[in-house]
Formats: sequence, structure tokens, C-alpha cells
Amino acid sequence: MRTILEVKDLHGGYGKLKILYGVSLRVREKEMVCVIGPNGAGKSTLFKTIVGILKPTSGKIIFDGEDVTGLSTDVLLRKGLAYIPQGRVIFPYMSVEENLEMGAYVRESKEEVMDSLEKVYSMFPVLREKRKKKAGTLSGGEQQLLEIGMALMLNPKILLFDEPSLGLSPKVVNEVFEKIEELRKTGVTIMLIEQNARKALEVSDYGYVLELGRNRFEGPAKELLHNDEVKRLYLGGG
Repeated sequence: MRTILEVKDLHGGYGKLKILYGVSLRVREKEMVCVIGPNGAGKSTLFKTIVGILKPTSGKIIFDGEDVTGLSTDVLLRKGLAYIPQGRVIFPYMSVEENLEMGAYVRESKEEVMDSLEKVYSMFPVLREKRKKKAGTLSGGEQQLLEIGMALMLNPKILLFDEPSLGLSPKVVNEVFEKIEELRKTGVTIMLIEQNARKALEVSDYGYVLELGRNRFEGPAKELLHNDEVKRLYLGGG
């Protein structure tokens, strides 16, 4: 499978505060890849640097064969790199359908937007059912599905999820991950960072473990799940 996203020896952080120290990773087409690690490992900083919110101090970001290091978020969106940040980022006083249409703001063809809207509704019937309701009235799980739907309106080449389970009950977390798995089965390439390391590895093809802004482990997700050191350090037991 061809590589969609490659990060090479990435360094960066927030001004003089350095967080990333030479992180490297690769995501292949139609794969689901997770990045796990303790709080402060640099996971969110890595994602914000990949999507152009933060500028790296050195290293390269290659997306779909093109060096996109340092490009702005809106340019990357147009190229097909979609990012779903931590927490709910919706327009609560707008309808569900208006939120979805906002997700496609960089697309110029109305026909393509309507086609994407129908695909999202087919994937998430609850959004079709509640399309006229204000987004703020949705449950936490439904709002997460709406965020995923907004990202899908871009018809992206890759989806980056930053902590999709954050703030959700265990039952809703399972429902959201079921939808993420369904997405992967449709051929969407997915990369996620997740506080629930075990859950992330269970649904992923490949995993990376960061610690203190550096690569610590990597490998097929199922192998990492059974790696004694990974279990002891990051999965709550041996």
C-alpha cells in the first residue's frame, strides 16, 4: 500500500518550549494507525504540527507524496488532510445540517457538497433524523459523530482524530469506536491519538508509542497489545 502520510525526524513545540524531539512515523493508505503514550508525551503537539497549527523547527511532513512542512491548516484541508481536534468543536446554535455544510466550506461544487451530505447521512442515520435540530441539543456521542461527519464533508484522504473518547461515557466510547471502525472498512485512512491506549490498539492496524516527545515503541497494533513492556508501562498491567 502506498504511503499517505510520513513524518520524518520532526522537532517542534510552543515557541521556546520544545516538545517533539525527532518523531518519525508513517501511515499507509486504508490503514488505521494510533499514537499512544502518557500525558505530556507530545501526542497532541504532534498532531497540531502535522495539520499546520504549529510550525516545526525541523524535520519533514510528507502528505500524499508532497512536502507540506509548514503549510497552513486551510491549505492542508484543501489537499485532503482533515483534523478532528480534542473536545466538541461544533456550532451549537446552528442545525446539524448547517454544521455539516460548514464542514465543506472549502469545496466549491454544490453538487459535490450534496453528494457528500448524502454519504454522511447514509453512514450516520441519526444525523439525518436530527438534521433540523440545533447541534447543541445532541448527546455527547451524537456530537462526536457530527464532528466526524463535518470532516467527511471534505472527502478527505486521511482523517486525524485527537482523543475521540475524551469526555464520553464508556458505553458511548464503544459506540464511537464502532463507527470509526466502520469508517476504516469503507477505505478511509485514519490516524488517531487516544488516552484509552488499549482501545486504540484493539481497533488499529499499527501503533506508535511516544514518550517525552520521542518514539519509544512501534509495531503492528496486535503485537504492541501483547508486548510485556508496553502492557506494564501503558496498558495498566503485565
